[in-house]
Amino acid sequence: MTLRWIFLTAVAAFAITAAIIIGQRLNGEALAMLMGAVVGVVASLPGHYFLYRVANRTQAPPPAPALPTHTPLSITLPQPLPRGESDTPSLQPRRFISIGEDTAEVIR
Repeated sequence: MTLRWIFLTAVAAFAITAAIIIGQRLNGEALAMLMGAVVGVVASLPGHYFLYRVANRTQAPPPAPALPTHTPLSITLPQPLPRGESDTPSLQPRRFISIGEDTAEVIR
């Protein structure tokens, strides 16, 4: 903290001394022109700060999509095999019954 205080005091003393020397050596018109430039730069700071904030603004992530409240249930049941047959594929087409929501259909 003390090193910072000493540094800030030295910078302020230098700025005041430089301002006094420049103020004594410049005529009125040159001093007015210098003050206009300083005031113009200070006046532009809020606008630059606004542009900086807008350019570096982080956008909020988009909201997560809502999950469906109801997922339709679909069950496919194979036709039972006749007794004595194995699970090997047969040459006859098998029938499947698909049940889901309000419909029941036979798929061949």
